[in-house]
Amino acid sequence: MGKKRRKNLKRILLVFLVSWLIFAQSCMRFRISDRKAKLEFREKGIPVNFVTLEVNDATLHYVKTGSDSLSSLFFVHGSPGSWDAFKQYMMDSALRSHFRIISTGFASLPWRSPRDCQRCTVFGSTSKRE
Repeated sequence: MGKKRRKNLKRILLVFLVSWLIFAQSCMRFRISDRKAKLEFREKGIPVNFVTLEVNDATLHYVKTGSDSLSSLFFVHGSPGSWDAFKQYMMDSALRSHFRIISTGFASLPWRSPRDCQRCTVFGSTSKRE
């Protein structure tokens, strides 16, 4: 009875895992295009800036909205993800009336792994990787 029960449990777990992977791939998205996002903000009458900043061979993409005269509120997403994880907050009129809202993506660095970088300069600071 014990072996049969474990075999059934393994089958159930396998079906669950496969189902979850299919669901995750079909229903979850991790970012939208800047073009689509610009349209969404424009339709709601919200001014937004999409900025790509390049410093020392690294690229940082961020999106900002709200007045530059206000204090800044930064959103940094986890992995996987993108700046648009905070899109609803950026569209919130109460937040925009009190803050300039900035949501960043991860920096695109000029190496693929820490092993590729022996001495790297990113955003003005030097780090030595061993």
